[in-house]
Amino acid sequence: MAEERTIAPIQFKGLANDDAEQWWKHFENYCAYKNYDEPKRLALCKILLTENAAAWLNALPDVTTRTWDALKEGFFAALFDARIHAF
Repeated sequence: MAEERTIAPIQFKGLANDDAEQWWKHFENYCAYKNYDEPKRLALCKILLTENAAAWLNALPDVTTRTWDALKEGFFAALFDARIHAF
């Protein structure tokens, strides 16, 4: 049990200094390790997104949060958009 706690994904706040790509990769690896299906991945992801990331998630249309592929696409589109606006 203690071993599982050490590899569990952390919350993602969506702050400027957060490494979104690294977080997402770790999250997907964790879900694969746990053999989570799509509904469980979606539910866990929604719980782990906090602060700015939760605000982003809550502003998305339902169609973007219904499937794993749509949520992932939205996540990386928002990340790309944020990087463009940083310059």
